[in-house]
Amino acid sequence: MLLINKDNIPIQIKNEIIKINPKKIILIGKDHTIPQKVVDEIKSIILNIKIDRIGENSIYETSYIIDQKIHDENNIEEIYIGNVYDEDDLLSIAPVAGNKKQPIVITQEDKLDEKMCTWLSDKNIKNVYF
Repeated sequence: MLLINKDNIPIQIKNEIIKINPKKIILIGKDHTIPQKVVDEIKSIILNIKIDRIGENSIYETSYIIDQKIHDENNIEEIYIGNVYDEDDLLSIAPVAGNKKQPIVITQEDKLDEKMCTWLSDKNIKNVYF
């Protein structure tokens, strides 16, 4: 996961993109959070790169879509649950979840989205971390 500014990509992130030389980048956020200017900047760094975007109407819906994609490509045995209001915790667990290819479920302060509960209920989850 690489974090960018709303309107540009910091030089350190550009250098990391060049170093990684990915074939595909997935942007998390709608056009108003990651504008076309940033997409064009990415395309100027790595020619012929495939760029996908995941962005729904709420952070909970976006989390749900990301978690589904992770599940489609990996065997989910554990999940990490993070409160939307505690960004530091969400950011700090992201590298662990990413390395293990396991999802982070973003929740409201005091409840888990019903759609997410239904989706998780039929998974064989061995460990849940809060």
